[in-house]
Amino acid sequence: LQKMPYYRAIPFGLDPESWMLLEGVIPLQSKGFQVDFAYGQFRGASIPLRFKLSFEGPPSSSAVAVFNSFTDREWGKEKKTATHIRQGQRFKMQFIVTSKGFKVISQLVLGSGTRVLSQELGCSEGDDAVALTHLMGPCMKWSVAVEA
Repeated sequence: LQKMPYYRAIPFGLDPESWMLLEGVIPLQSKGFQVDFAYGQFRGASIPLRFKLSFEGPPSSSAVAVFNSFTDREWGKEKKTATHIRQGQRFKMQFIVTSKGFKVISQLVLGSGTRVLSQELGCSEGDDAVALTHLMGPCMKWSVAVEA
């Protein structure tokens, strides 16, 4: 399991058709987590994509995905969408770079590793939030941060 927060530089950047796979388990007590794709690991760096998964209702409710970006020292308008992801579940989430932005696809995973449900969450021009078991992608000047 990976400790949070987790930061990783992507040596050659993310070009269209690049992808990252995030795989883990969301503990029952989690309030959510976020993933930032940034142009560096310094304050004020542009963040073309902030993906935040938030559990706002009772434990039986699904998470809400929030998309945003930070450019020219300003946050954009948040875009929210409902998901099928719940606390206590294993998941796989793929972040795909396209020529127009990012595509995020999530899948729930059974104990046997079988995919249960796939959902395209959208496109975007603290506590033990997630037990991260895998973060992988092609050898890619960006950085990836996964935080509670």
